[in-house]
Amino acid sequence: MLDTVSVVRPDAVPFAVKLRWRAALIGQPGWSSPFLTPEFTIAVGAVRQDARIIIARDHNGQIGILAVHLCLGGYARPLAAPMSDHQALITEAGFAADITDILKAAGLGALPFTALNDPRGQVCHQPTTKAVSHLVDLRAGSASYFARQGKIHGRHFKKNAPARPRRPA
Repeated sequence: MLDTVSVVRPDAVPFAVKLRWRAALIGQPGWSSPFLTPEFTIAVGAVRQDARIIIARDHNGQIGILAVHLCLGGYARPLAAPMSDHQALITEAGFAADITDILKAAGLGALPFTALNDPRGQVCHQPTTKAVSHLVDLRAGSASYFARQGKIHGRHFKKNAPARPRRPA
């Protein structure tokens, strides 16, 4: 059962909540993505004014964290979408509140997503479609990654590739 919900800027998340958030990530191996960390949300919040963290507390004091971009009309998008396609309601073990109640208490009516990481089954209680999700492999370095992706998805990655230095005239 939901107790309280706060909606804050990433840089305003209390230190104690960040510690609990980090511990929840460590406790769930499926949440090992850097896109789900407090540090990533703070970095996004530094460049995006619409970044928010929803901090939910259940009746037992357990917390749940959801990072979003607030949009007009009670609509939200996953943080850093579409480039970050790894979203999750990060919860401490035993967290007992429904995502619908959390979104409603945060003043949100919709949160579409494409790649939801829900290992505890707390968000999707209905049958869902499962699909393969891509991972960024940077073992050979970012230049190699962008070169490989540029060959596969030329138009999309052209606008996201690192800027090249200009040649002197």
